Amino acid sequence: VLVGAETDEQVLERFSGALRQIEARHSEGGRVLIVSHGGAMRAYLRDRFGPEVLPADQRAANASITRLALGPDGRTKLVELASTAHLSPADETYPTSE
Repeated sequence: VLVGAETDEQVLERFSGALRQIEARHSEGGRVLIVSHGGAMRAYLRDRFGPEVLPADQRAANASITRLALGPDGRTKLVELASTAHLSPADETYPTSE
């Protein structure tokens, strides 16, 4: 535990609060992009969908995309989890000189 660091509960409350504020500012059916630190997103996903989402020490890959949908009943649905399909393989992204 890091001295002075937020607890998991504090991170989750801050992240959930930010999501509620964002939701309140956007129209129903609209799309919103939120960029987040993986630890905060993981805490939120596990709280909403259970510990089997990114279980144990499993983490979402850097630059992965997780898509959520807010239903008309106000419930959040997990549409896509930690997708990296949009990323190019490293050898295509950073050509090496020979």
